[in-house]
Amino acid sequence: MDQFAIYLPLDMIPRFSRRSPVAVIAEPRHANVVVCYIPQPCVMKNFRLHEDRAANVKASLEVAAMQWKRAEGHPNIHRLLGLCGNYPVPSVVTPYIERSLLEYLLTTQANSVVMFATLQSVATALGYLHDQNPPILHSNVKASNILVDRSGKALLTDIGIHNAVMQSDADSSIRWRAREIVLSVGPSPPTKAADCWSMGMTILEVVSRQRPFAQFPNDAQVIMALYQGHFPLLPPGLDGHLEGLLSSCWKPPLQRLSIQTIAKYLRLLSERARE
Repeated sequence: MDQFAIYLPLDMIPRFSRRSPVAVIAEPRHANVVVCYIPQPCVMKNFRLHEDRAANVKASLEVAAMQWKRAEGHPNIHRLLGLCGNYPVPSVVTPYIERSLLEYLLTTQANSVVMFATLQSVATALGYLHDQNPPILHSNVKASNILVDRSGKALLTDIGIHNAVMQSDADSSIRWRAREIVLSVGPSPPTKAADCWSMGMTILEVVSRQRPFAQFPNDAQVIMALYQGHFPLLPPGLDGHLEGLLSSCWKPPLQRLSIQTIAKYLRLLSERARE
């Protein structure tokens, strides 16, 4: 794919300035996220970073966007409309979906059958990424990167974007990141196994309705816990099959479950909840 094919046409840029932003909907450490129109509602993620990193980040963003575009054939992968602008790096533009996974589960009071079935669809989408040649790695699986549309379909978003932009010393996703990634000396590339660790943390987040390592108020404590070989506290009374799934997601990389096996576990948990 030509790198220019991932950029929105220049004539769309004035539309952003005339009618947007409607609202800032999120402000993570490294970006602000706003609702815009082109003319349909969309989300523009604008990145904050030092200009001396701009050239490298721009190149990484373009690669990530091309990989994301390559994965759009799966029904549970959110669409990337394209990149837009160029200062200090391009913004990422996607269709606007109102609800994150946790918001969906809370507002609909979804039962365990729906919860595990929805998580299974996300794991299947991640498996689709991993099955590509070469594999596509998400690098930031967490509940806030799973959206749910009006039909109740889950959509995995931000494919590869986090790893393209984020510096390890300012990582807003430490709690979901694989132990070997967090504790590595120097840059550590994303892996399938690391995505599977993060999927386990996302399952815990959804089941508990709390971020992983909720017992620790700051990320430095999480890093120390990982260094000491500790794992997040699990909710009391957790189903034994679910506890086994989570523990298997957090084994050393070569012993960790594949995402395809995680998806099968989630399907079985959904079926058990139906009984």
